[in-house]
Amino acid sequence: MKATYLILALFLSVFAFGQSTLEIPAGERIQIAYSITESKPVATDENEQYVSFTLRNETLKSIPLIIPGVMNPNLIPQSNSGVRLKMGQEIKYRKGLSTRVLLTVDETIKEGEVVLVGELLSEVLN
Repeated sequence: MKATYLILALFLSVFAFGQSTLEIPAGERIQIAYSITESKPVATDENEQYVSFTLRNETLKSIPLIIPGVMNPNLIPQSNSGVRLKMGQEIKYRKGLSTRVLLTVDETIKEGEVVLVGELLSEVLN
């Protein structure tokens, strides 16, 4: 039980106060309190269409991508990254300071499809 409190206190101190360690003198009791707040729903247009699919890096090199407004994944070799993107969303390849559009999400991408990013990249770069 004591170890559980120590772990919880350490976890909270790292995230709440930026501390990496927390010392509690032997025999001291600690109490941890928290509150849960409700999040506000995000307004979305009912007409927006999304598609869930997988970006697969089938190559032996990392592929840095930019998905504007979403994330900037670095697909490590032989890996998969599941995404859910809005129709019209661009996926860009990043090399240094330059970027090139690799793919624009459209109706040709089916729900659950696996997109081979290395193959797409070779088509775009050649």
